[in-house]
Amino acid sequence: MATVDGDGGARSRRGLTQARGRLARALRSIDDRSLQYFRAAFDAGSIRGAAEAMGVAPSVVSRAVRAIELNLGVPLLERGRRGIRATVAGELLAQHAQERWRLDERLIEELSAVEGGERGIVRFAIGEGFIAATFRTRAARFLATHPNVTLHAETAGTEQMLERLGAGELDLALAFSPRLTPALDCLAEAATPVFAVMHKGHAFAGAERLPLSAFADVPCALQLTRYGTRRAIEQAEWLGGFRLRKQVESNSIALLLEFAREGSGVTFLPRFAIHGIDGGLATVALADGPLVGARSMLLKKRGRALGAAAQLFAADITAMMARLGRMDEAH
Repeated sequence: MATVDGDGGARSRRGLTQARGRLARALRSIDDRSLQYFRAAFDAGSIRGAAEAMGVAPSVVSRAVRAIELNLGVPLLERGRRGIRATVAGELLAQHAQERWRLDERLIEELSAVEGGERGIVRFAIGEGFIAATFRTRAARFLATHPNVTLHAETAGTEQMLERLGAGELDLALAFSPRLTPALDCLAEAATPVFAVMHKGHAFAGAERLPLSAFADVPCALQLTRYGTRRAIEQAEWLGGFRLRKQVESNSIALLLEFAREGSGVTFLPRFAIHGIDGGLATVALADGPLVGARSMLLKKRGRALGAAAQLFAADITAMMARLGRMDEAH
């Protein structure tokens, strides 16, 4: 005949829960020194042996063990003619103490590694154009040198990077021509002017420098408005009182370059964005202030303390940015 677990069963479960809660509180109240005295007695097999090992009086060890027993409500050591022997509860507590200290030592080692930059997570955003400028190989070298660092890297437009930095979702961002605000710190910057990019057979391909307005009647492929390159172009348009003939707008640099490579028209990018790409393309320097003066910046949120791994990575990116500046100075 089936029975129904009524009020008696509920009271039993509540009692068990309360007992577990009491034991948890008692265990948390045991200080590390008392636990060391108990473990010394467990290992030595006698109170006197534990006292000698710890350099204290036997009464100190006895009081510490007794206090733990009273807190937990169970005997831990049984005393006999040949010394002491651990009870089942004592065996469990001794194992717990050993595991606790092992975990503490492991945490200390890992925290020391984090402080030294040997371990950690770096959350980083980068514009797509920088990847062609050896970022791919540079990141690989950094990770080979710091194998326990995890790099969470993603491509994004300039405006999206600034939003995510402000929200605390990123440690660092490498952005082209960003709008600096009081909420951001610039850790490094490089002059990275914008160039016109076209097929090498284009009528303007042999020019040394042209104003952006020279391309007003030429079909153009531009990045989307959330990108720094597009913002610099729009500033030059406004200052010059003209508009480019936009035929393609895209977030893909590969698509913009293909447009220029096929002879369909012209696109505008920092030259590092096409570094190493040999596809029959030519670049022409631009004369407009917002395009000549465009800069790339390594940013973080103001007031955000970077971990050691992020600091090391920032130093590596700073070195890469110096190379970006030299690319354009050589033109």
